[in-house]
Amino acid sequence: MKEVTSQKLTKLDEEKQSVVAQMAELKKILYGKFKDSINLEED
Repeated sequence: MKEVTSQKLTKLDEEKQSVVAQMAELKKILYGKFKDSINLEED
């Protein structure tokens, strides 16, 4: 049970890192296109 949970946690952490990297790339693209007209930062 503990091992399965640990494996799931590891998998979710990898997915999170992937999503965060994709978000960073999209932010670059959107800021490049819209400059200061948009705010994508979390408050």
